Amino acid sequence: MKTVYPNYQNSILNVSATILKHYGVTSPYDSIQLLENELNMNPKHVMLVLLDGLGVNIIKNNTSKDSIFRTLMKAEITSVFPPTTVAATTSVISGLPPFSHGHIGWTQYNKKDDSNTVVFMNEDFYDKTKVLKENFQRRDLSYETIFTKIKRANPNLHVYEVFPSFRDNGFDTFKAQVDHLINVSKGKASFSYCYWVEPDKTIHETGTKDPQLTKLIGQLEKEVKRLITNVAKDTLIVLIADHGLVDVKPININNEQTLLETLRRMPSVEPRACAFYLKDGMHEAFKNEFKRLFKKNFILLTRKEFLETKLLGDGVKHPLLNEFIGDYMAIAKSNYMIQLKEVNQFKAHHAGLLKDEMMVPLIMHHQS
Repeated sequence: MKTVYPNYQNSILNVSATILKHYGVTSPYDSIQLLENELNMNPKHVMLVLLDGLGVNIIKNNTSKDSIFRTLMKAEITSVFPPTTVAATTSVISGLPPFSHGHIGWTQYNKKDDSNTVVFMNEDFYDKTKVLKENFQRRDLSYETIFTKIKRANPNLHVYEVFPSFRDNGFDTFKAQVDHLINVSKGKASFSYCYWVEPDKTIHETGTKDPQLTKLIGQLEKEVKRLITNVAKDTLIVLIADHGLVDVKPININNEQTLLETLRRMPSVEPRACAFYLKDGMHEAFKNEFKRLFKKNFILLTRKEFLETKLLGDGVKHPLLNEFIGDYMAIAKSNYMIQLKEVNQFKAHHAGLLKDEMMVPLIMHHQS
């Protein structure tokens, strides 16, 4: 299975860096020339659409050759590491790599509450009854968004954040989001960011090749076509994903007492990019047991080794990053995942190093 590392000169982070620079905001990260060329035409409206999980492999497995997801794909770019929603969408929204914004996975160790906290839901991953004193993300993982930066530099520009209904004033369907974007294009100059939860939500349940998924991709494509056809002239639509997904086989650690006895707390981050926290004096026992269980399906790195890889990017290091990484990071390089709970609900997942979870499309259409 082919592994791919994030390319922080040609990634979703660089999409945001290119857009920031277009609007007069400095960024230390490289621009993507293809996108810069389109922005240099100074479109009145710029719309950045992110469809969760619409990796290059998902497009190729579930569309025909004449699909606009293929015909308008100008390049294949990488996600960040880990290629997962918490890390990747935050890189897009912040213009920073995970190394700096500190969002590295679904679950992160929250020292002040002694909790493996689900970042976007502010609840303990292993014990939902556990009460957290404060909002973990707001307290320890705050950052300035690209929306704030762009608006500050361009006070007369209309800046829109178009999210699902989990946010106040969010939308129940992608169709409703498209309706909104079409209306935006008929107004004053604007930058819009639109995020939708599919196809990721479905792929986790169905796997990467399934008639239900193919039908859903067709519905998403139909709405993107409608957007392209109906937006006003002088609108640039840029469509990306946060990651792809791969079909997975679980390795359940819940009954592996020898391994669990080496840990001072349960693992966190992601099933394919997993942080382990060890008891003193248990490192050799842990490594031996890990090798027995996971063989060559995962790369096991100490925190120091992991940081030296620069998988998370570079820049200003988040002050709590060491706590989030733990003593060891285990990174998937095959199609296995570490099952952290008794019940596995996933047929497909992401956050490892396989090409299919790392490569995402750069789709562009300039309605001129």
